[in-house]
Amino acid sequence: MNLFEVFESIDLVSIASYVENEIEEDLLLEFKTANFPEQREFDQKNFSKCLSGFANSNGGLIVWGIKASPNRKKQDVAKELKPIERLTEFSNFLKRMEGTAISPVLSGIHHKKIPINKEDRGYIVTYVPASEVAPHMANYDGKHYFKRSGDSFYACEHYDIVDMFSRRKAPKLRLIARRKFSPGSVRAGIRYFDLFIVLTIENIGGVTAKHPFLKVDLPYGFLKYQHGIDGNGKTGLQHRRAIDPITHIYFGGADSVIHPGTVLEVDIVAQQNFSKPSEVNEFLMKYQLTSEGMDPLEDEILFEKTSLEQFLSQHLQ
Repeated sequence: MNLFEVFESIDLVSIASYVENEIEEDLLLEFKTANFPEQREFDQKNFSKCLSGFANSNGGLIVWGIKASPNRKKQDVAKELKPIERLTEFSNFLKRMEGTAISPVLSGIHHKKIPINKEDRGYIVTYVPASEVAPHMANYDGKHYFKRSGDSFYACEHYDIVDMFSRRKAPKLRLIARRKFSPGSVRAGIRYFDLFIVLTIENIGGVTAKHPFLKVDLPYGFLKYQHGIDGNGKTGLQHRRAIDPITHIYFGGADSVIHPGTVLEVDIVAQQNFSKPSEVNEFLMKYQLTSEGMDPLEDEILFEKTSLEQFLSQHLQ
């Protein structure tokens, strides 16, 4: 479950369980009481600091209406429910502050009211996404830049800020490996089918990716599809087989770019031929993915036999 799905799942039961189980604040979770409207300046400062810290880190959730205090281990945990009065008014107050609390403004912030018995009192959960345009300055807390560490925020040092500015110029790519079914052919009266893995690179960042590079290691015995992505041998990036026959390298020149929010189909690999789903074999595919200005991403994808059988059975029904 990703952070936004956690945000959507929080309800009154969740709120009560935080206090009942003394849930600890962590890298992605912060508890806050609301002082609105008597001391709205205090809420402005808290909101500004939380937005800056979470946006400059990995994102996070602010649960308004819970008091946190140290336990015996000196960990900040949820200790007491402090429902917010004038819930709708406070929610609107937070929404208005989005445009002034930090600089530059952060898009993608969400607030969810959790009322008590349909009354205009209760709790609010704020979702703060990780920013693609960090760093963000907290305008209502000394105009400092904050980051999240453990269960607290800290004011950034100069090198933190320089590092965040550098990362703004880096693309963010991920590899998608999609399964594909093909009817195959008939041999000696038996129908054989094909299973392929389609490799696609997606740019999920805010910077155009130039000179993309992908290295894929296929297990021995698993073939690269010889007809390429279009059936005529073409691949989305230039292809070169390494000295090791299991390694395939894809790279792009100056004219090969992946714009933010777009995808590039690279190739079809790992062909398996079978007459019934139980004949497929699971396999592990290792890869390295990078582009100009991006730190290399090394990972692996396991295609489990059970999952492949289920996929194939659905197509054979």
